[in-house]
Amino acid sequence: MKQILPILTLTTLAAAASAQSAPAAAGLDYNNASISRNSQTNTLGVQGLLGGSNVLAALQVSSSDSFGAQLTLGYVFKNVLQATDVTITASTASHHDGNTGTVYGITLRRQLNEIINGLEAKIGFSSSMNRGVDATFIVGGAGATAPSAWNTEIAYNINKNYQLAVGLVDFKGVDNQKVITLRYNF
Repeated sequence: MKQILPILTLTTLAAAASAQSAPAAAGLDYNNASISRNSQTNTLGVQGLLGGSNVLAALQVSSSDSFGAQLTLGYVFKNVLQATDVTITASTASHHDGNTGTVYGITLRRQLNEIINGLEAKIGFSSSMNRGVDATFIVGGAGATAPSAWNTEIAYNINKNYQLAVGLVDFKGVDNQKVITLRYNF
């Protein structure tokens, strides 16, 4: 009996310790308003997850008359691989023939707190999915008329509310565009 009591105590303490979960990571914030600047235009944007779900809605407006406003709907798959979020999107676009269409995108986004606390990286690909058909669309705070685009971004969370990002958007057949973005997370 004297030996059972310490064993039960240790077993109970071990079970209680293992039941306590580690604090959850802060996670990536998808609810924000942003202003982006590249050498050609300014872009204002707002995006958010609808009703606490993983459905993402975004609106971007460019200072260039060529791009106008763009609506994006998507779905965020959180922590898919090595704490990386994957977002699939569909955005309104206009095609060179004057018709409107859709640009589809996929974005991988990950916190890099193991390097510097508050650092994030993002890489994405967008395409009209129509061979030989250019679309006029905005991605990563830049806009152009092209069939597709790659975008990359490094962002730093200054604090809980503000994030500063530097990105590069490579529209196929168009010069690369460097973008600086300031975001306010809400």
